[in-house]
Amino acid sequence: MTKNKKKCTFLLEGGKNYASSQKNSEKDNSEENNKSKSKKDNEEVRKGTGLRMALPAQTGRTRRRRLNLKMIAGMNIKYKIIENKTRALTSINFMFIISKGVIHEVVCREGEVLMKRFCVFSLLITVLSIYGCGSKPQAQSNKKAEPQARYLYPDDYMADPAAYVFNGRVYIYPSHDWRSSITYNANGEAFQMKDYHVFSMDDVENGEVTAHGKILDLKDIPWATSQLWDNAVAFRNGKYYMYFPARDKNNVFRIGVATASRPEGPFVAEKEPIKGSFSIDPCAFEDNSVAGNGAYYLYFGGAGSSPAGQSSSLARVVKLSDDMLQFAEEPKPVVLLNKNGAPVTGPDYQFFEASWMHKYNGKYYFSYSTGHTHRLCYATGDNPYGPFTYQGVVLTPVVGWTTHHSIVEYKGKWWLFFHDSRPSGGTDWLRSMKVVELRYNDDGSIQTIKGGGFW
Repeated sequence: MTKNKKKCTFLLEGGKNYASSQKNSEKDNSEENNKSKSKKDNEEVRKGTGLRMALPAQTGRTRRRRLNLKMIAGMNIKYKIIENKTRALTSINFMFIISKGVIHEVVCREGEVLMKRFCVFSLLITVLSIYGCGSKPQAQSNKKAEPQARYLYPDDYMADPAAYVFNGRVYIYPSHDWRSSITYNANGEAFQMKDYHVFSMDDVENGEVTAHGKILDLKDIPWATSQLWDNAVAFRNGKYYMYFPARDKNNVFRIGVATASRPEGPFVAEKEPIKGSFSIDPCAFEDNSVAGNGAYYLYFGGAGSSPAGQSSSLARVVKLSDDMLQFAEEPKPVVLLNKNGAPVTGPDYQFFEASWMHKYNGKYYFSYSTGHTHRLCYATGDNPYGPFTYQGVVLTPVVGWTTHHSIVEYKGKWWLFFHDSRPSGGTDWLRSMKVVELRYNDDGSIQTIKGGGFW
């Protein structure tokens, strides 16, 4: 939302909503002037009444650090440190602000000029439109109202929900977030998940969620030492198989298997991880097409330590053995192409983590997280191995850094299960699982869902 190269930000200071707009000026005559200006901007953000913020040191390592700012309208604003400047991203829903009450004060900055104390919303719109912050009214649409998401389990923090239909019910297998005193670092130790739980329901839209309790604990996995992240579950020959990542005794992520006789568990882990496995975020997919003959495939990949010679950041696909306990072949890269047939490039399109595969009208839909740009995207192909052609965005950024999902059909509708950090006030490692209806257009494309984040 820019106009004439102007940047706009929303700040909360002294318990009031602020809109500030700053035109890109000529470069300062010296680096010292830049540092002085940055320090002044940061001090303005810090001194809000009742809102004590500590901005991180502005080094290369912390330039991507995020800060949460709760507005009195009940909204979250995400901050970044970018080239020694503090800015709020501008995905603001003005109608939401209106519904929450009067805008108490507006500050529009043009050089050193401050215009204060506008209390009438029409004046706010005028100021914002002048400075490039206004949003054009949307044309009326004949489309159905956007589906509304709901939280599934407010009693605890559960993330990465993997949903499946077993025995006529939807079963959800999330990872379990725990409060942590550790902050972000290269190995993600703040995400200290150490057990798995399972939930189920027979009415996704409005029904009660049944919590079945703990089904697997880290201490019961002989080879694992930490970090039970996203998992996947499959059913074959009367048995349920859970695939999960964890760090082994060498601090390398491997993928393990646990089995159960019921979808509610409990699951019993194998003594060793899958031979040749590495990385995180497994997704189990059954190809029930004639050609697929019910074979299972495992998709995985993402951040984390990997064996020498392997890149954990790439998406992989591998066919599982008939007994579901090992790989039947060497894992292959998942190839993502743009519509010109070239490999996708750029942070808005590239794979980061959170593989998921589902099938719709004979097409294979591979969906994933882009990581630093916080999108859930999807690509389609004609077989489980791909290649897959990029199609678009499933879910725009949510509140919180990570985004993770599953897609399942149940009772004639499709559903997107995902998480965000809004209930925890934006704490990235304390997430809550949600569900929303997922809709397709006539051509098979997925209608993008708004995640509610402010990246």
